Amino acid sequence: MADPIIAALSARLSPKDVRKFVEKYYSIQKLSLREQIGQARYNKPSKPAYPARFNVLDGHAYAGQIICGNNPFIEAFRADGVCVDEETDQLVWDQESINEGRLKFSAAVKNFVEGSVPKSEIGSELS
Repeated sequence: MADPIIAALSARLSPKDVRKFVEKYYSIQKLSLREQIGQARYNKPSKPAYPARFNVLDGHAYAGQIICGNNPFIEAFRADGVCVDEETDQLVWDQESINEGRLKFSAAVKNFVEGSVPKSEIGSELS
């Protein structure tokens, strides 16, 4: 059985907003109410037990994939061609676009490390 789809989010959301959503969703699903209240306090909120984080590729944070939790964990990723299949009523996307995004990011990091790409070209992945 495939992993359940939690949500389809707007491509206009920043990676930081998606990371916050994933972290909050995980907290709601996996933490006790006492732990949730601790994180919601105005003064001195407790830190998340499992903060959502950008995946690391080639030693740099890659905002195209976000991971949160520990067995089970949630994975969020940027994908192209997202739609609902008319026959199965299942969410589908272009898996190749996910792989291409990772490859492009890795190439940009490599070129940046070698000095041929300005940081601004890969910095957008972290915003």
